[in-house]
Amino acid sequence: MAPVKKTTKKETTKAKGMSKKPTVKKTASKSVATVEQDIKTELKKPIVKREHFDNPIHKADKKSLHEFKGKYVESVGRRKTSIARVRFYLNDNGFSVNNKSLNEYFPLKEIQDQLTSPLRLTDTFNKFAISIKVQGGGFNAQCQAATLGISRCLVKYDDKLKTVLRHNGLLSRDARIVERKKYGLHKARRAPQWRKR
Repeated sequence: MAPVKKTTKKETTKAKGMSKKPTVKKTASKSVATVEQDIKTELKKPIVKREHFDNPIHKADKKSLHEFKGKYVESVGRRKTSIARVRFYLNDNGFSVNNKSLNEYFPLKEIQDQLTSPLRLTDTFNKFAISIKVQGGGFNAQCQAATLGISRCLVKYDDKLKTVLRHNGLLSRDARIVERKKYGLHKARRAPQWRKR
């Protein structure tokens, strides 16, 4: 018997008449200037931002909740690294801390009591609209800074309230700040322990 000859793929395609190469349509190559122009037009398209549906209150309504207008008395209170700017609006009524309500910003009741202590001592709790802007430090330092600012505002409003606030220690500025760390030391004064060799 004669050996059977194996046929390859090329031979089978030639036999079937499929030796034609696939045709590729040639497109006109774009110049560099047109490509740059296309990129610029894409960049100029406005970016569509997603709407936030987290808060049901409209922005304008939310602003009107905590923005007071009219004449005001202003003062600044400081404690550690926190600074509080306090304004007493004489025509309005309310309380806002960094455009939030008092319960929202300071949820702890002890801090709320400490913050409102100068108002309770002088019987001026609902007389003014109080706006506080606080930055830096923690909640405790922010509360103490705001308390000092409130008591200073009360003194500006009525000088007779100074004796009551001074007697309760609400007008004294606590100037203690954490001492800065020094180069070569672990902390402000903690030096490394040297070993004897």
